[in-house]
Amino acid sequence: MFRNDLGYMQQNVKVVGRCAGLTYSHLGPTHHSLDDIAIIRTIPGVTILNPGDPVSIHKAVQAAAEFKGPAYIRIGSPPMPGIYNDDVPFEAGKGNVLMDGTDVTIIATGTMLANAVKAAMSLESEGVSVCLIDMHTVKPLDTELVLEAAERTGRIVTVEEHYVTGGLGSAVAELCSANRPTPVHMIGVKDQYASNGPYEELLGLYGLQAGQIADTVRNILK
Repeated sequence: MFRNDLGYMQQNVKVVGRCAGLTYSHLGPTHHSLDDIAIIRTIPGVTILNPGDPVSIHKAVQAAAEFKGPAYIRIGSPPMPGIYNDDVPFEAGKGNVLMDGTDVTIIATGTMLANAVKAAMSLESEGVSVCLIDMHTVKPLDTELVLEAAERTGRIVTVEEHYVTGGLGSAVAELCSANRPTPVHMIGVKDQYASNGPYEELLGLYGLQAGQIADTVRNILK
């Protein structure tokens, strides 16, 4: 239905995917939405917005209302910590740079932005210079920003509450392999059906907690 009625017909319809990722935690793999970005990325002409805090959710809805064409807005379920002030700029197709370092680039999207911020701040306190990007638009990807970061840091870590196959990490790797070959380490759920249980515990199973993200970056920098 999404492909044929919205994508193919280029309808000006905005779809909100609620409780994405692992946020239906206790209900298990039949309810986890870990492949939605991968599936929708294959549909031509659809914009995918994955905002990372309450302010950017509001901004994403405004942005989607302002352009013509189909869009998918992905949100979780648990309360999200605030990261942005109300005056933060938000443009579909343009990522936001939260930290502008030179040792490693962390690109996060959606529900994982807050954990990526915590990880980046921990690394900075240890002397690691982190470039942190909020890629709130997965499609179209901000290609210029990604390639600039790849050139400057030479290492990229992507963080997403999604399968590593077909999501943000895949989009970044596809771009870099064709334009600026750069090691891309993807943090997300591997090729498996995710387990069930408390939400934070599930994040821990797949390396998505802030401390685990920081540890992954430390290992890459060794």
